[in-house]
Amino acid sequence: MKQRLQIIRSDTLDEAWREMRRRYGPDAVVLRTTQVREGGWFGLFGKKKVELTVSCVEEKPEPARSKSVYEKEYLNVGVGSDERFQSTVSHFKNLVQPTPGSGSTEPCPEKPNPHFQGQTPVSGATTGVAVPFSKPKPAVQDAETLRRELQEVREKLDVLLAEAPVGGLPSEAIPYYRELVERGVSRRLAAALVMRVLRETTLRARGDKALFRTKMKLEAASRFRTTGGIVLAPGKCRVVALMGTTGVGKTTAIAKLAAHYAVVRRARVAFVTADTYRVAAPEQLNVYADIIGVPMKIADDPREVAMAIRAFRSYDLVLMDTAGGSMFNVRHLHELKAILGAAQTDERILVLTVGSTIDDLRAAVENYRSLQPTSLMFSKLDETRQLGVMYTIAVESGLPVSYLSVGQEVPDDIRTATPELLAALVIEGNARSGKASAESA
Repeated sequence: MKQRLQIIRSDTLDEAWREMRRRYGPDAVVLRTTQVREGGWFGLFGKKKVELTVSCVEEKPEPARSKSVYEKEYLNVGVGSDERFQSTVSHFKNLVQPTPGSGSTEPCPEKPNPHFQGQTPVSGATTGVAVPFSKPKPAVQDAETLRRELQEVREKLDVLLAEAPVGGLPSEAIPYYRELVERGVSRRLAAALVMRVLRETTLRARGDKALFRTKMKLEAASRFRTTGGIVLAPGKCRVVALMGTTGVGKTTAIAKLAAHYAVVRRARVAFVTADTYRVAAPEQLNVYADIIGVPMKIADDPREVAMAIRAFRSYDLVLMDTAGGSMFNVRHLHELKAILGAAQTDERILVLTVGSTIDDLRAAVENYRSLQPTSLMFSKLDETRQLGVMYTIAVESGLPVSYLSVGQEVPDDIRTATPELLAALVIEGNARSGKASAESA
């Protein structure tokens, strides 16, 4: 086998990629991706094409092997004649054909085989009964999986282009890419974002920094999903639980939400806390309850949680505080799942602190997926400049964002997340803290 190079041209990268797989199989490797013009006059006015330089394996056919003396004698004596061969094949087709219940509705015909007449059947075998072999099901690749894989390949190519010393991103776009990476956006998503803006921007507009940033914010906003916050309905009690690891600010966030809905929205709000592990956690929430003027119940187990929720069914909103713990503590997650099930929650907000590393945030999302979070809330935006991690986590997880906690003040420093606000924080960044920071974004 030896390697050889092939050129594939197509209208789009996806089409070129599929054509490469069709021609040369899964072992083909893309060495170079570029845009060329085909047709036209002296290279002008031609149609743009995507050109792939592909390395594939050329297999040499094996030389024909001469038959041995034994094989020649075996063929000459007539053993394995066409008639006997067909009879043997027919017999084994009867053996391996599907039985009723294995995908076929036709019963297996009982045909005696002349080659086994007079012989004692093998123990457990019955003449005329087919061996229950089922037909293998063809592997069908889900269309969404294929689309996601192609998207990942395209984004990895964008990273290679963005970081290539020659022939990569235009010089005017490199600072934007580096800035996004420094703010916590993953290299893959940062390159994809900048490349999409470049493809939709004219050469003249690329030199306009304000215009380019505006286009980046629009592109980033299109990738964010948001919930619009907790929506109350007349005559219905909304049960919302906040969950997350230790120290992410769940209790403070609950106080901010309660103050907003009880004071500003004039809704009937109640607290339920199942955080009896952390020292003084119920006392902290009880202080907030007294200040805001809302009732509170403490629950130690799923049974008490269910009783507390039933006691507040006449209220508009019940906010539930849960115990924080290690995202790797399987026992804690199991107990929390039982508590949330007993509460019959309408929403489960996973609180993540932006100051954590991207790997820790990814691990938290992955481990809390078993608890079926309905949205994300990012906290402590005032304590870091790595606001780009919000873009990375939101896009990678596919979960919508509900709220942003931008400072320590209760109830001021909380904002309902919008795609525009999130995109502005990611693209522009903000070193200031608290209420002023969020309002200026």
